[in-house]
Amino acid sequence: MPKHFPNRFGGVAQSFSTLRDDIANHSAVWVSAMVILVQTKAANNFAAGLFYDSPAILVTNKHI
Repeated sequence: MPKHFPNRFGGVAQSFSTLRDDIANHSAVWVSAMVILVQTKAANNFAAGLFYDSPAILVTNKHI
């Protein structure tokens, strides 16, 4: 029994460590995705503002 205990404990510890790393990785990916979405939305709003509000763009569109 004592001989197998360290192996079992090590296995459990390794499982928890792996699980913790997986959670951390998924969290990082999720946060990155959210940041990208927020940045994309902001960029789209900024581009829309430039295209719709800029007189230069309006003049260019009229010439085209």
